[in-house]
Amino acid sequence: MALFNSPLLPVAHAECRASSWDDAATGIISQLKDAGVQAGQVLAIDAHNNEPNGNAMFSAHYSLTLPSCGALDIKFVKIDDNGMSWTQICEDLQSRLSMHDVISITGSCNESNKRVMYAFFIESSRTTERLIKSVQSTAGSWNVAADALICLLKEKGVRPQQVVWIDAHNDGNDSNAMFSAFYAASLPASCAGGTSAIGTISYEVQNTTAGWKSQYEEAVRHVAKHNLDKHEVLGITSSCNAGGRSVTYVFYHSHPGTERQVQFPSVPRALPCPNATVQLSILSFNVWCCGGTSLLRTYECMHALNADVVCLQEASCGMVKDAAHTLGLFYSEGAAILSRYPISTLPRRSPKQGGGKGGDIVAIHVPVETGRFVRVLVGNCHLVHHPYGPYVLRDQRRPAAEAVESDTQNQLPALNQVLEDLKRLACTEDGIEDPYFLCGDFNAASHLDYADSGDTVSWPTSYACINAGLVDTYAEKNPSHLGAWREGRFDAPGITWSCLPNEEPKGIF
Repeated sequence: MALFNSPLLPVAHAECRASSWDDAATGIISQLKDAGVQAGQVLAIDAHNNEPNGNAMFSAHYSLTLPSCGALDIKFVKIDDNGMSWTQICEDLQSRLSMHDVISITGSCNESNKRVMYAFFIESSRTTERLIKSVQSTAGSWNVAADALICLLKEKGVRPQQVVWIDAHNDGNDSNAMFSAFYAASLPASCAGGTSAIGTISYEVQNTTAGWKSQYEEAVRHVAKHNLDKHEVLGITSSCNAGGRSVTYVFYHSHPGTERQVQFPSVPRALPCPNATVQLSILSFNVWCCGGTSLLRTYECMHALNADVVCLQEASCGMVKDAAHTLGLFYSEGAAILSRYPISTLPRRSPKQGGGKGGDIVAIHVPVETGRFVRVLVGNCHLVHHPYGPYVLRDQRRPAAEAVESDTQNQLPALNQVLEDLKRLACTEDGIEDPYFLCGDFNAASHLDYADSGDTVSWPTSYACINAGLVDTYAEKNPSHLGAWREGRFDAPGITWSCLPNEEPKGIF
């Protein structure tokens, strides 16, 4: 199964850093040539840095599958600050580009409170000028500035097909967000083939502490997600940001009614086969705030594990739907469950608690023979994260009884609701109990991990699961990993708290 489907795949990226902007610009062009990139195969070149006094950086995105227009001969022009505003810099640049085929126009903050902007282009044999104009927006928020830029373009009657490039920049990490858009009114306003559907300008955004490589990869995923071709990419652009963060935007031409669709068959109208035996692999995956440092790697991990059912935690409804479409799976947005087999939602007496905490349950219909299926119930829960029992016990050094009481008051009520509903929904009309599973992020410890050397703690959530007839599958298959928290390291087998040690400053796993 192909992980993504886009006219541009495979899209690759490159980066060059140097102490001077010209050296970095020359370096990124050299890297593209060394990679065998031809004219017509470059999607974007973008200037950015980590802070005004940091190294100059250029990134490039390209696709070797695009048609070649001959040898790559990229040239650039540069505008230094010299006391000019961003508007003046843009106006100076745009006057120099009327006879050239522009790849991108991109700027960045620079040392000594200065600015720098580059235009990358290929010389054209065109004999008529293409007048390029620009508009700028600025705001205290990046998305507000992006939305304002799109509104400015609409007010001027600019169609997406007439946008030459959109660039993100600022005057320093703590300064306002800024965007510049360059457009040519002489470009055709109709879609390919002369159709009248003009579409809109949309964007995908990353605002993250993740490294630049991760952001470049995520931009590739965004291109693939929207099935974009070269002319629909209006900008792949980055900038430094406040608080150790940086932003990367993909601006694109969104056509009405052409979003990529995945067709899912309906839940089978088949006879149940309750006595059949099936094998089912289930993955429980906390994706850490909708994908952590790289949504692309999150999807690649899910694809590689190839589980029949995936229960996600910390995934928004939008991410669940996007993951299902990307991986070609059935899904339940509310339950955050993906499945190789059809899913049906089930009525619950006990809805989720506020903030999305709690759990939901679905039925997975696993075909076993022609016209028959096994119904398997899968619950997925995410219990409240504060207060956290092990912190009460080992950081605050409170008695075990107080830690147990904390879990009893906070994590246990929602879990009991899910367990009650699982048992009730699993009972069929003929008295046969369907198989059921429970996955989730319980934000709680297990008594199985504290069951020796005087550390016995009657953690209520794990006991509730055992008393409901569930088996801790990880403990069953990996008994030697129990009690791994005593090793005091994040990578000990059996630790599922975090793969990044700085995410647990207390050292309590």
